[in-house]
Amino acid sequence: MTLDATEESNAFFDRGFDVVMSGIDTTEMVAVAGQRRAEGEDGYAVPYNSLEGCNQAPEACLGIPYYNWGVEYVDIIEAVQAGTWEQSWDWVAPDFENGMNNPDTSITGYQLGEGLSEENRETLDLFVDEMVAYALDPANEGTIFLWEGPLNLQDGMELAPEAAPVLLEDIWYLPQLLEGMVGASE
Repeated sequence: MTLDATEESNAFFDRGFDVVMSGIDTTEMVAVAGQRRAEGEDGYAVPYNSLEGCNQAPEACLGIPYYNWGVEYVDIIEAVQAGTWEQSWDWVAPDFENGMNNPDTSITGYQLGEGLSEENRETLDLFVDEMVAYALDPANEGTIFLWEGPLNLQDGMELAPEAAPVLLEDIWYLPQLLEGMVGASE
């Protein structure tokens, strides 16, 4: 069950957070951030998966991560038509070679928002460049950028030792939360 997005967004801002990010398909956090900015408070948001997500309060929106399912749908439809489709579960990474915002080749992307300052855009560009270089290096195949040990599960079980990369297959369906996260793992 999803909690009330407006109430939850306000709760984060009330606790002193400057940015609220969402993992649900709603723009409520942008609307709340915009309302708070109109009242003279600092507040920004990153909605999820709606390219129109910034429209309610552009000045409060830092950007939007989004999916572009059409790329994979075309591949599946072509395989069905050719009689070669087989059921599978696939991890489909962004197209780092041709640009993760390429609508013809990348399943995911990130649209920058008006609320992102020029200085932070430059920082984000450097971060993206580093992420792309990591992803294109064959030595990093099967690992995920930003995830490096030491990393433990909530019960203390080691997921990755010091300086070791974390395997994508180990984090996609974590059996419990990570150490330091608050909440029940079950």
